[in-house]
Amino acid sequence: MEEAVASKEEQENIVLKKLTPLLNSMRLFGVYFIRKHQVSPEIAAEVNDRGRRCAGWNFARVYSTILFVVTWFSALEIVINFDGRETIGGELFTKLASIPSGLMNIIFHTSYYVASHTGRLDRVLRDASSYLDDHRLKYDRLTKIVTVVGWVLMAWIVFHFVYQLFISQRPHDLTIIFFSRILSETTLYVIKTVLVVFHLPIIGVWIFPQAIK
Repeated sequence: MEEAVASKEEQENIVLKKLTPLLNSMRLFGVYFIRKHQVSPEIAAEVNDRGRRCAGWNFARVYSTILFVVTWFSALEIVINFDGRETIGGELFTKLASIPSGLMNIIFHTSYYVASHTGRLDRVLRDASSYLDDHRLKYDRLTKIVTVVGWVLMAWIVFHFVYQLFISQRPHDLTIIFFSRILSETTLYVIKTVLVVFHLPIIGVWIFPQAIK
């Protein structure tokens, strides 16, 4: 019985290694993590009560939680865009159009964070290993292709975003339009730089959860 369980776990680990490029990309943006590492009974017996309470908090979970909070802070960006002076027109409709995309990012990240926190995402991937094992070569290639396409797409989006912020003379980001009315040019460059860094995990959350499907 124990040999069968060990064999199954080994098979699951082999299949998960084939998904490593995509899973590592998801880890980077905080949408996939494993709460705690498995330990031997001897080590587990030595863990005190405080250690047991903190066992689920490893670096991966703390990192993912920070990025999860960043994603929720993106909702503030949507709120800031509405200054109460909107009139019927293109600017108002652009602001309204930003709401669904912002909500989609939050829903994506929340669902994957909760699934990782409860262990369901890892369990789903392991349960699928029996099917993936029969098509190992196919999904090995597919994973690499999807990961590369995801990174190329992200690089293009970031490049386009940076171009609009720093090179184009017509700012398209609603947050920059708002701050340009009240801040100096120098301070605005600092805000633009922070905005680029702030948007990196948000873009990753938008791309890679869809890629794993």
